[in-house]
Amino acid sequence: MELEIDVEDLLSKRRLESDRIEFKTGWNPDDIYHSVCAFANDYNNDGGGYIVVGVEEENGVAKRPVKGLPEYMLDSIQKDMLGYNNLISPPYFPQGIPAEVDGKWIFVIVVRTGQQRPYKSPEHVTSKKEKKYNYYIRYQTSSVKANSEQERELINMSDQTPFDCRANHKATFEDISPVLLEDHLRKTGSKLAKQVRERGVEEILNDMQLLVGPPELRYIQNVAIMMFCEHPEKFFGYTYVQMTSFPKGSIENPSISEDFPNITGSVPQMIQATMERFRNLIIREKVIKVPNQMEALRIFNYPYQAIEEAVVNAFYHRDYMSFEPVTIEIEPDCINIMNFPGIDRYYSPFVVTRDGGIMKRKELRDILPENNREVTLIPQILTNHAENFLCAAETMYELGYQEVNLNLGCPSGTVTGKGRGSGFLKWENRSKLQHFLEEIYQYAKPKISIKTRIGWEDPEEFTDLLQLYNTFPICELTIHPRTRTEMYREGVHREIFRQAYKTSVNPVCYNGDIKTEDDVHELGQEFPQLSSVMIGRGLLSNPGLVSRIVGKDTGKQELEAFYYELFDAYQQELSGDVHLLHKMKELWIFMAPQFTEHEKYLKQIKKSRKLSEYETVVRKLFYEQELA
Repeated sequence: MELEIDVEDLLSKRRLESDRIEFKTGWNPDDIYHSVCAFANDYNNDGGGYIVVGVEEENGVAKRPVKGLPEYMLDSIQKDMLGYNNLISPPYFPQGIPAEVDGKWIFVIVVRTGQQRPYKSPEHVTSKKEKKYNYYIRYQTSSVKANSEQERELINMSDQTPFDCRANHKATFEDISPVLLEDHLRKTGSKLAKQVRERGVEEILNDMQLLVGPPELRYIQNVAIMMFCEHPEKFFGYTYVQMTSFPKGSIENPSISEDFPNITGSVPQMIQATMERFRNLIIREKVIKVPNQMEALRIFNYPYQAIEEAVVNAFYHRDYMSFEPVTIEIEPDCINIMNFPGIDRYYSPFVVTRDGGIMKRKELRDILPENNREVTLIPQILTNHAENFLCAAETMYELGYQEVNLNLGCPSGTVTGKGRGSGFLKWENRSKLQHFLEEIYQYAKPKISIKTRIGWEDPEEFTDLLQLYNTFPICELTIHPRTRTEMYREGVHREIFRQAYKTSVNPVCYNGDIKTEDDVHELGQEFPQLSSVMIGRGLLSNPGLVSRIVGKDTGKQELEAFYYELFDAYQQELSGDVHLLHKMKELWIFMAPQFTEHEKYLKQIKKSRKLSEYETVVRKLFYEQELA
């Protein structure tokens, strides 16, 4: 079996970060298996690493010529590994490959991110006494024992295989381009490059450890799709680059802009095409002749290498489960390269159906695909008449929507008074609700998800409601664990949601009082198999909440940019200052508490009668106060 990477790159630490390679002079199983365990745990989601045995290290680089190993030891090491692999808990099986370098033999252990992490390794794998087990992680260029906090984090990572390493059940080997695969291997200096045409894609991907599953049913990992598929957007819909130029500034004059054609293709192709566009259209060179000097002074408006590094990071560190492309904004004085953590999907304001499923023009405009090109939208329908629901669902389906959502959660009196929303949950409506669900699930063309409260006035009502929901193929059941009479008061009934989490036959989504990233992380710890989380008012209060959830901090500058983009959009859509003021005042009721000493500013915003007064207060708030 051949290495997927050129052994010379390993020895010189080219093409790989140094903390992913570890050199060992000789075969020391105790020390080596600490590193195997650490790479398999992949605490930093780097993708595992390589342990090179038979090589001395000097100043972080392999000492040449290599020390090497006796050839007879190679079989012995492989036999030893079979036993030591089973000592890891749970068992983990790295790949061991001999390689000849400088006329001597070395042994390379390839350790990928473990599918069953976290792993523990004995302190002494060779000891015949009762073994003490520890978790190990990578810290810079060393493998160290995890502390108590790191242990907890590792345990929380259980069953959370990185997206890159997950099996893609839709892709086939025909989706992999042999040309792209061979090109990658040739660029990395791998000997496998010459074997692609002879052995085929499947065998090469297997050697590269990019397949998962048993021998009789092999699936391709997502990373292989991203790297070697010419059309990865077939599997990850938002895999493209969106580039926009703002010659006068996105905040100062956002209406003056130029949208470039989207860039698609495999990840390496997109990186290359993006950099070519920068080189040809964005980066400019100015030549200044200096008196009494032969060489002219060359100045670039943007440093090419810095941009290249930012672009590469945007692709290789992005979340491919997010429904946002890599976005590049060209400003007069800067370039913004963003890989949004993204929101998986958005739910439209509910559409109120009338006889025949007729919708208001404004409601229809809100859900038109051409008005929602940059988001994944789920239309939300509010009705208690099956015929009207089916007519509306038919319209959504014809517009291209594969899923619609039934709103059984809205607590507004104007809604519930007509038996809609959570008003449909009243006990006296239970029989009607059952017949309604039977009809829509029998005849609707798109899939149907449901957003529900747990009852009308008593949380115990949800036991019967859940039994009813379990009889239908609900593609996702979003539960707000309050009754209608509780509105948004009191706390949520977490114990009721816990019941649904355990007994629902359909995927469940949690909604209610999610205000901080800690709220989401707490839910993830308590409900590790939770389908998703829906955020409403919490996102209005803090538009940067999703970024914080995925560990990306957002400050006042980002919030200000978001606000002015939203303000400008409302200005274009709404007619007259009165409507605009009303809309922005509603926003600040939620958003103002993010700022220190916000009370006086919020009062002034509410009292504003003219748009000029309002804008002055907002500017002062952003300038004078900080985020709380």
